[in-house]
Amino acid sequence: YDLNKCCSVGKLCEPKDVPTCEVDGQVYKEGQKFYPKGSCSVCVCKEGYSEKDQAAYCRPLQCGTEMNHRRDLEGHCAPVYKDKTELCCPHFWTCHSQDDVVNPAEIPSKINGTCIFGRKFLKVGEYIEKTVEKYGQRHNIHCECKVPHLFLNCIIKSSEHSGSPI
Repeated sequence: YDLNKCCSVGKLCEPKDVPTCEVDGQVYKEGQKFYPKGSCSVCVCKEGYSEKDQAAYCRPLQCGTEMNHRRDLEGHCAPVYKDKTELCCPHFWTCHSQDDVVNPAEIPSKINGTCIFGRKFLKVGEYIEKTVEKYGQRHNIHCECKVPHLFLNCIIKSSEHSGSPI
């Protein structure tokens, strides 16, 4: 792979002495793409790669949110992430439903402001817990207003197979 190309740029039939990169306990061969943990980047293993100097080997991950999720953005839906450490590109989006119940903040916030979720306004610290079916699974998610004037921050708490395709 090449960092600025979407598809493979070549193939090694019998690799011998190919440079490698070790990242997050995994070994990648020269030309392989990888996604370092804790960063919102896509990288390509090349000779000389160093986790300390990623600029020449990595670029920011492009989620295509504005193009692919325009209706979600306009409807004030919220991005849902797989866990607290992977907050780059959403796994999916969830929109407000009439069944959503706003819960009070567990610890009162000193920050003023609100987040909008559909037609609801949540104060900083308030949250919604809901179950959403997506990709053939039932996901229990926790959505919280953490930064005023932005989306709710939604994290998948647990998932289970729903038994029927959505």
